[in-house]
Amino acid sequence: MTNIRSNLVLALLICASELAVAASALEYTPDAKMILPKDYREWVFLSSGLGMSYSQSSTPNPNPGFDNVFVNPEAYHAYLKTGTWPDKTVLILESRASDSKLSINKNGRVQTNVVGIAAHVKDASRGGWVFYSFGDGAQQEGTLISKTANCYSCHEQNAAVDTTFVQFYPTLIAIAKAKGTYKDTEVAAAPSPAAASKRYTLDGTIKSVDAKQRTLVVQHGDIPGFMAAMTMPYKAGKAEDLAKLAPGDQIHADVVVNSDEMHLENISVTSSAKSPNNP
Repeated sequence: MTNIRSNLVLALLICASELAVAASALEYTPDAKMILPKDYREWVFLSSGLGMSYSQSSTPNPNPGFDNVFVNPEAYHAYLKTGTWPDKTVLILESRASDSKLSINKNGRVQTNVVGIAAHVKDASRGGWVFYSFGDGAQQEGTLISKTANCYSCHEQNAAVDTTFVQFYPTLIAIAKAKGTYKDTEVAAAPSPAAASKRYTLDGTIKSVDAKQRTLVVQHGDIPGFMAAMTMPYKAGKAEDLAKLAPGDQIHADVVVNSDEMHLENISVTSSAKSPNNP
């Protein structure tokens, strides 16, 4: 009887511990922002992509970035059993810059500083799958990305499992295929006319500039019809645009949104950080 009680207590403690872990993976502020899990780098690492793009570029990035994907352990273990993601799944995308001239390295590229963090969350209480942006990674609270953003339709149309890109997570593909949850995304589709780009107006303040990655982090207000106010990284349409920009500059620009990427064009400095009015 003593052993039975001990085992029961142990089972209850394990269950309570797992529930606590699940709860800590997904937390919100009173104003509905997502709190960045502090321990996400201790989660299950799914994959890392280098310089990935979903469209053919005529000017490949000479300094491609890394995208690292982590998932909360309880969601991962549920996926192993079912081949799909349970409610309260949290996928963290951590984007890092890369470099080739580091320490003793002579070839290839290594990861360096964080340039952006985003979360892909399955939460039935929030309407299902949603995206949050944590800007350049310094933010501890993520802003909900509007459901009109192209990332939603892109994932719905091209994801291998649910609305997630399991096709890029090699250790998970066989599991989904065995469970019958995998959607083949490799079938060649007939060429179709490119969707027209959407353009929005952005006004904000530059927080950092990374010339190698052709990226700038901008803190901006609401972009009507596209996204709420937040701080996040953007690609510059032209590398030469970065030469005239510095942290602290206030800018006006066009956000150009294509089916699989977005970038800034027509960037103009409305108030320079170096001007007398901005000591």
